[in-house]
Amino acid sequence: MAIEFKKIDGELRNTPLTKEELVTIELVEKYIDGEITRDYKGVPVKIKLDIADFNMTISGTESRKLAEPRRMKMFVELKSRYLKAGWKIDVEKADYRDTYAVDYLVLSGGLR
Repeated sequence: MAIEFKKIDGELRNTPLTKEELVTIELVEKYIDGEITRDYKGVPVKIKLDIADFNMTISGTESRKLAEPRRMKMFVELKSRYLKAGWKIDVEKADYRDTYAVDYLVLSGGLR
């Protein structure tokens, strides 16, 4: 009998984050914190969305082999950490007519 879609999809979406996934989130969080520390001058800081949403490694050389529902669960966790820390988060979508277009996660000061 074929595996049910709802069963396998539900497991991907509903299983709590694993220790390995939490470590990956922490690595990306450290990277973003470093970018903020280096680049924040009172204006928003842009982080490549492919890194923030766990689609690429921090070096940008290797695609992560994570299932889409897991990546999204990790991205939600990462975003919640920055929201709790007082950052406002936006996503800046690129104009894909440009060959070198990049999407960004934009972090700016939240409510004061």
